[in-house]
Amino acid sequence: QNFDFALSENGARIVKDGYFATSPSLRDKTGLFELEIFILELFLGLKFYNPPESILRPFRSATLGDECLHFANEGINDPLSLRGAIVTLTVALSDAAFVSNIFINHVVESCAALKDFRVFGFEDDKAIGRPWELGTFQYIERSNPMTPQSYLIPASIDGKKVPRFRAISLAIDSNWGDRSTCLCFLGVHGATSL
Repeated sequence: QNFDFALSENGARIVKDGYFATSPSLRDKTGLFELEIFILELFLGLKFYNPPESILRPFRSATLGDECLHFANEGINDPLSLRGAIVTLTVALSDAAFVSNIFINHVVESCAALKDFRVFGFEDDKAIGRPWELGTFQYIERSNPMTPQSYLIPASIDGKKVPRFRAISLAIDSNWGDRSTCLCFLGVHGATSL
């Protein structure tokens, strides 16, 4: 079993400030405080969407569709932007790591899975330093929802060895056709030393 540097129980957290800050989730956009949401869910049976931290849990929990993270698409139309055209998700990893793979999963049909995305790595945990562009990828819709899709992160770029990263950012540029995008699991594997 590989160590997951993107689990909250291991110390990972969502980056909420700066240029690469995580986009607001649909829950964030309600304008309600956590206590108000809790009361409405408990007593009226209303269901609000999950906070971004929901994707930082073990994969076995991510297979439940109601625990996925839902984003309202931002609609950034700047082709030179390092942020995602529709969503940006940035995670401070639990420890500095030579990242080898990221894992992504989407299991619900009530909103669209991400489609095209770029991955950036940062040597600092606030994602404010120079970003390393680690690749452009595509999530394949309708694959086996019980198996996360894996994306290989290069060990070197343009002849330069990729350093250990403290934060990873997904710049999501498209989804499979909805006004919102969801993600149920993000895993980051690698090693603290080579």
